[in-house]
Amino acid sequence: MDCKGHDSRITPARCEVHQRELNEIDFKSVIADEIHRSKDPKSKQTRALWAATGDADIRFALTGTPIAKDVVDLWPILHWIAPHEWPSKTKWIDRMIDTMINAFGGMMVIGVKPHMEQEFYAAINPRMRRMLKSRVLPWLPEVINERRDVEMGAKQAKAYKQMLDHMIVLLEKEDGVIGDSVVAPNPLTQTLRLLQLASSYADVVLDDSGQEKVILSDPSCKVDALMDDMKNGDFGDDSVAVCAVSRQLIEILSARLTKEGIEHGLITGAQDQDERQKAIDDFQAGRTKWILFTAQAGGVGVTLTTARRLVMLQRPWSLVDHKQALDRVHRIGSEIHDSVIITDYVTENTIEERVIQALDTKADNFEQIVRD
Repeated sequence: MDCKGHDSRITPARCEVHQRELNEIDFKSVIADEIHRSKDPKSKQTRALWAATGDADIRFALTGTPIAKDVVDLWPILHWIAPHEWPSKTKWIDRMIDTMINAFGGMMVIGVKPHMEQEFYAAINPRMRRMLKSRVLPWLPEVINERRDVEMGAKQAKAYKQMLDHMIVLLEKEDGVIGDSVVAPNPLTQTLRLLQLASSYADVVLDDSGQEKVILSDPSCKVDALMDDMKNGDFGDDSVAVCAVSRQLIEILSARLTKEGIEHGLITGAQDQDERQKAIDDFQAGRTKWILFTAQAGGVGVTLTTARRLVMLQRPWSLVDHKQALDRVHRIGSEIHDSVIITDYVTENTIEERVIQALDTKADNFEQIVRD
């Protein structure tokens, strides 16, 4: 009915397999940019790409991060490039990849089978060309990485330890009275709560449907540390972009900056496109020295090259999201600086150390497969 049909039994989902405008064009060449976004063979976006491509003989897949997690991420890309060479994901994994079943019953990828490495690389090498940023854009400034360890306050540290030891936190109100509790019913939720509590304290509110929702709230050791460093003059006259995973943490920092009378821009899921673009334009033109963004909302298609510094208050688990965040400031246009400084704020002795280890492992896996 949505497609001007007359049969109410035909659902919108079934309409998606109908021939559309792009299917009518006999493409000879297709270029798929940001191909890592089609890593799930079952997603609508991937299926749409495959369907619209038709029988094109010439195919280019472009991405800076062909592997987000492990080597299996390569298969959908290879299948799209040459379907006849990589027809079956299951058979390819069985032949090439070492796997095992984890404690939750899911498949854990170890890597390419050692005795199959020669065949593996012989297959992908003719299909892959890697161009390092240092070769394509040799004039970009040097990247300097620094880490600043942050210590939790007593209230935040107590909540973190309760979640770590007992999977439950008894939240304290300002007068010290015990209020709501935050419970983690499983290890996955516990990991999420520990990541939240490593950045700030928490509160419980009701969402629009009347369900309880855990949100971040003051005090925040991350925001406290950043504000102290700012007042100490650590950032000088540099323009600064600040990235976090949580929109709530960004909003806590925004409230602090507003209280101090410091103008800044925001790029989060709460802003519409016009608001985001104004924030970017003001920052790029030097009208504001600070811009705050979430890894999701500000990760792709955003240029913040006026920033000499990027502050990472939190790091995404995803290698793709992490690299995309760094590329907002280190790209064409950043050559106006002699160097770009990436500052990681890491809460001591918390699960954040595991996030950094996971990102390092994913980066190692990435290098082992795509190689220079």
